[in-house]
Amino acid sequence: MFATLLSAYPPAPEPMSDDDLVRGVIADLESAGLEPLTDGQVRRRSALADWPIDPDAVVAEWRFAAAATGRAVKQSLPGPYTIARDGLPGRRHVPGPVERPQPGRDVGDSPANAALAGERLREVVAALAAAGCPLVEIEEPAAIRIGDDKAERGHFLDAHRRLTDGLAGSIHLSLVVTGGNADTAGSATFFDLPYASYAFDLIAGPDNWRLIAEAPGDRGIVCGALDPAAGASDGPEILVWAAHYAASTGGRGLERVGLANASSLAALDRESARAKLALVADAARIASAATPDELSRLLDPRAVDIRSAALGRYERPSDRRPTRRPSPCHFFSPSTIRNRMPKSDAEIGCGNRMRKSEPLDRPKSEAEIGCRNRRSPSDGSDFRRRSLSDYFGSAAPRTQRETSP
Repeated sequence: MFATLLSAYPPAPEPMSDDDLVRGVIADLESAGLEPLTDGQVRRRSALADWPIDPDAVVAEWRFAAAATGRAVKQSLPGPYTIARDGLPGRRHVPGPVERPQPGRDVGDSPANAALAGERLREVVAALAAAGCPLVEIEEPAAIRIGDDKAERGHFLDAHRRLTDGLAGSIHLSLVVTGGNADTAGSATFFDLPYASYAFDLIAGPDNWRLIAEAPGDRGIVCGALDPAAGASDGPEILVWAAHYAASTGGRGLERVGLANASSLAALDRESARAKLALVADAARIASAATPDELSRLLDPRAVDIRSAALGRYERPSDRRPTRRPSPCHFFSPSTIRNRMPKSDAEIGCGNRMRKSEPLDRPKSEAEIGCRNRRSPSDGSDFRRRSLSDYFGSAAPRTQRETSP
């Protein structure tokens, strides 16, 4: 289990250099307990702001972030499909129009743009792998617009096959889908690609659980289950449930599951973002508990079971005092049953009131027996015998009439 940041982190409100911004983000994520870390996409002039993307500039930015900490640092890149449709998200701090790949000239979001972007991004990923970067995330928020359009699926697959061609095994590649539901694109659109792991937004895109359920068991899953909204009610229980559910799909196990925010935290203030990420890290720690009892102790009792909710604390089933219940024989002893048997139709019609003072074997008249579904001129011993057999089996005690000669 691990916890990490997806997408962007809030930039500092006070003016400072890009390098100082990155140092501050690394310090915040490290103190929150996350790993792998990231620069949070806070540089005002990023290497991802201009097309074509310069691989050497991206490697230099990753190396600076990695040198600021002893923990693993990943690098995020915009996906080729998103670049072709929406331009470069790295220009969010830079005024001016968005830039797209230009095969000869800018032709909008054509398939040629996505393919060209995939080829160019492959060069960037290869440079990062050669520099020692352990993990690269490819962010594709535009994937939620693929839908059931077969042509769009083909463009997406073609672009990502060009991006990943020949890179399997040299670096851990992760595909990140945020912003909404992408399940209508079909699981093959994502899992036919050679990505080692996938991160899905499960807040704006709850139907992405369908994709997780179909993901091969040897692929990693990062559950973006923390709501990035400022006023969202945060607690570790939903995150822990998400981690264990993802681990249960395809026999994946917790070792191939991570937790993260659902999408960008850039709209929050630094303090709120830090608190949310600390919660993600805490949830990952709880989800990694060695035993179910340990896990239950670390959660809110209301999320465990109704008894724990009532007590306000978790109590192991083995520690609970058994509830003392009267023996069934107390209620169904022969003498009790004999005294509770109805004596006449008049008593039956009045709600089964039983008078214990009357003898059990008082013979009934034809009028008493015949007025209620008479089957035979019986005194009721067969009914009593059947009732006793239900509770005591063949050893049911006999009544006085049955034992008399």
